[in-house]
Amino acid sequence: VSMCNHSCSPNCTFSTNKSAIQVTAIQSIAKNEEITISYTNLLKPTKIRRNVLEKSKYFYCRCKRCEDCTELNSFFASYKCQNCIQGYLCPY
Repeated sequence: VSMCNHSCSPNCTFSTNKSAIQVTAIQSIAKNEEITISYTNLLKPTKIRRNVLEKSKYFYCRCKRCEDCTELNSFFASYKCQNCIQGYLCPY
């Protein structure tokens, strides 16, 4: 697990018990693709995730999800526009 890098859209998750750490793929992983896990709470918006990572892990996250204001078309941290039917207001 210590060799896995961080992503806010990871391809693996991990769990622990008293004697072992288990890494489980949560999506298909291509040959030679990096294995990633999340170092932070994925249910937080980008600004909060980046802040937590910067303060606790000393890096500014530039993963695909953090670099996309729509958070990979999930609009997780966006506000629904009150003036249009399908619009969203991205926070940055």
